[in-house]
Amino acid sequence: MVDEDELPDDVVRIDSLVEIKEEGSGRIYKFQIVFPAEANMKMNRISVFAPIGIALLGYRAGATVEWEMPGGLRAFRILNAVQAQKSALVGDV
Repeated sequence: MVDEDELPDDVVRIDSLVEIKEEGSGRIYKFQIVFPAEANMKMNRISVFAPIGIALLGYRAGATVEWEMPGGLRAFRILNAVQAQKSALVGDV
């Protein structure tokens, strides 16, 4: 176990604002990873238990993550990740 204050800001976790690029298609997605009760696709808030939420947890900006999604294996590069409460200091993702 690691104290949350000891984690670098760019490690994906609950409340992270994340920007990823899908390898292959080049599509860019921006969203916040939240608890299931706070998930709302219209507000780009993805549940931590969604396949992409699970896949990204613990990785840092710059990492490429492969994960088996409902449509098959996909790879994503994490372009940026920052904690929501700190985003005002560095600008939104």
